[in-house]
This record gives sequence, structure tokens and C-alpha cells, in this order.
Amino acid sequence: MLKNDFGKLPNGSWVYLNNNGDAVTGEQTIRGKKMCFMSDGIQVKGKSALGNDGKYHYYDANSGIRLS
Repeated sequence: MLKNDFGKLPNGSWVYLNNNGDAVTGEQTIRGKKMCFMSDGIQVKGKSALGNDGKYHYYDANSGIRLS
């Protein structure tokens, strides 16, 4: 079972599993980079989403790292 790591789903989407093996949601800081995950755990890539600061930010289409 994956823990504290990214997992790729059969549809090509990515999730990040915490130390309990659960998919994280919302904006997270992982390895020093801000990333965002939808309510189903799928990583936001190539679009904007609401960050923890209450503002919308754009997340890179390839890495999913917050750019703005």
C-alpha cells in the first residue's frame, strides 16, 4: 500500500496518499510545493482551483504545482 507518495490511477489521473494511505484533498504542500486535489482526491492539473487562502490559483498542466 502506498503511503506519503503519489499514485497514478488507470485513467491517468494522479492522487497523493497520506501516511494513513488515504487520498488527500484541497490545497496541500508536498515536498515544499503547493498542489491542489479535488474532493475525490484527483490532483488538479492545467486549471484553476480555490487555494487555502480563499483565492483561485492556476496549477501547472504537467506537474500540478501552483503557479499563481
